[in-house]
Amino acid sequence: MLNIALLGASGRMGKAVSSLVGEAADMAVSGRWDEHSGGLAEALVDASVAIDFSHPSCTVELCD
Repeated sequence: MLNIALLGASGRMGKAVSSLVGEAADMAVSGRWDEHSGGLAEALVDASVAIDFSHPSCTVELCD
């Protein structure tokens, strides 16, 4: 199972990716984050990979 942290989860692309991952048998969204939710560390805890569709202004925080 591929666990995905979805960064920018509340945006158009985040919702699209979440829907597609939900249809896949071998993937799951293990964490969701957007710039208003906080809790980035919690969104990444169980993730094998992160997919980032957040706003460019979030880049510095995401890289730290």
